[in-house]
Amino acid sequence: MSFYRYIKIKTYNSSISELFNYTKPLKNISELPTSGKVILLICNPYFNTEYKLGNPVCNDCKIISEKYLLHDYLSYCLFDGNIDDFKKYLKFFLSQPYEDLIIYYSGHGIQMTQNNFKFDYSLSKYVLMTESDIEEDEKDECLIFGSEKNENDYQLLYDNELTQLIKNNKCKNILMICDCCHAETLLDSIPNNTCLITSCKDFESSIQLVDNGIFTYYLVKYFELPLDKLVENVKLKISRYGQNPSINNKNKNRYYLFM
Repeated sequence: MSFYRYIKIKTYNSSISELFNYTKPLKNISELPTSGKVILLICNPYFNTEYKLGNPVCNDCKIISEKYLLHDYLSYCLFDGNIDDFKKYLKFFLSQPYEDLIIYYSGHGIQMTQNNFKFDYSLSKYVLMTESDIEEDEKDECLIFGSEKNENDYQLLYDNELTQLIKNNKCKNILMICDCCHAETLLDSIPNNTCLITSCKDFESSIQLVDNGIFTYYLVKYFELPLDKLVENVKLKISRYGQNPSINNKNKNRYYLFM
């Protein structure tokens, strides 16, 4: 597994209790909104595991949520959820006609060498890959979720399954922000209403500071800038550490992190 690297810079500090002063935990789907502007925070600190990220991930989600609340977004957080919970809630949010849906992920990412199978969402099973499915570097990018069966085990959400989930959306606008390792092509293809911003290239690791991920720390500092300027400024700050954020914006209506 590729872990965050650590450096010391004075950053924001928070706690789990403070996080939930700025967002609501996900519970009953029936209580979730079906319109408006919404941010879904995926907060994966992996507490009580040997691959723990801990409080910095909570701080990332807190400061991101705080910014979006100022722009009248409703904020919800999946905290250390498993992969089934993530897919359940993500499907719900993607099925709603939101004016704007922000999906923010803070946690581990990993690259896996491709095998001969891919997940077919329409069939809900793995099927043999075709030649067009094989990526240039022959690697899959994955998000990591904890396992309920074994605290030191984990589950992987592969990029092709995440891509199919995002593709089947009814939202007007979607922005996905990923602060994790190996993040650039977590979506193999991007719908025309979607923008993907990632903390690093596929072959790079993301840096964790004492209290925050370095990418999220600077993302919040330049939050109000137009997207291209924002990513450019963040890159100037963190590229010296071997981390280069990227943006892939297919949405002609998306000029800022917010609507």
